[in-house]
Amino acid sequence: MADVTQPLETDDVLAARAQKALAKSREAQLVAALLSELGQRNRPWWTSQSLRDKWNTTTRLTWLKDRPDVRGRVTQALTGLAPRAARDATVEFQASLIDMVLETGDVSLSDWESAFSPGDLALHGPTSQLWHEFRARFPWDAPAKEDRSLLVWLLDELLRERREGGRTTSIMTPLYVRSAIDVRVWQEHIPLDIRVQVDGRRLRKELEGKGFTCRDELAAVKTERIVEHIAPKHLMGILDALERVLPGLGGKSNAAGGGDAAAGERTESLAAPQGAGTH
Repeated sequence: MADVTQPLETDDVLAARAQKALAKSREAQLVAALLSELGQRNRPWWTSQSLRDKWNTTTRLTWLKDRPDVRGRVTQALTGLAPRAARDATVEFQASLIDMVLETGDVSLSDWESAFSPGDLALHGPTSQLWHEFRARFPWDAPAKEDRSLLVWLLDELLRERREGGRTTSIMTPLYVRSAIDVRVWQEHIPLDIRVQVDGRRLRKELEGKGFTCRDELAAVKTERIVEHIAPKHLMGILDALERVLPGLGGKSNAAGGGDAAAGERTESLAAPQGAGTH
């Protein structure tokens, strides 16, 4: 009996499957958003050259070994190879051709980096490694104004509410974010006038017979003020806690971002279940 060759999956099927997988992975969604932000902000500690040194063309295309559609698109965009030939080529041929046009200067490192979608890298690449590379490179001890702005974006992303089914959720709740910041650091660095404002709101709420929560506190103390007044190195506990909320970001690389074992133990109890509703 003759062998029946199974039809190859179409590009549309591959893309739809990847989109579905991305929609189910909060880790990949967060890292994809982070990579996109980093690509737009042009930080000196996150350059195309340093990223190529860390994860070169062959490495990236190997991550995408099961996505011939994406590899073909990247190869065609960077080298001009005909679409079908670009799609059907091996990882080795694609990588060598792309590296050739890079070395000759026909395309820039910026073009090379832009050819790889943050969503594809976060979904098919080592999500945890990408995350911890960010933690390792971020200048925690001497951040520039632009670096603090990026940290504000990240905190807002963790707190951003999304509709999932019939409920509203966020990656981290205000309670977990606030609890991950040392109480003494909070009291010493958040300005008195802001703390007075918070206390006034708390009193008004209680006089109305209502509770005052961390959601209410962070509504008064905006993330911009937190990052402005608290040194980023004192906010790393939030990222430690995040890795308990999103286990796929975890691993043994905590020390890369400056966190120690004790910090990990302190934040372990702060982890919200994935998809936990905001409080």
